[in-house]
Amino acid sequence: LVVHYGLPLDALALTKAHRRVEGSHRAAAWRIVLDHVPSSEREGVIAAMEQTLAAWLAYRDEVASACGLQR
Repeated sequence: LVVHYGLPLDALALTKAHRRVEGSHRAAAWRIVLDHVPSSEREGVIAAMEQTLAAWLAYRDEVASACGLQR
């Protein structure tokens, strides 16, 4: 919301706390895929992750729209 819609960062204290706690989760998620998913199954896992990301971005945009924010 800050990057894409210009919402002031100080209005998102929860985001700051979340970033401090979960800063490396994205890298950890990819390590799990690369280290624990058999190579024959990675394509399907990555496709599912891409679908999830697309859904999350659509949700984020709808929340911003509901808040009256525009890009």
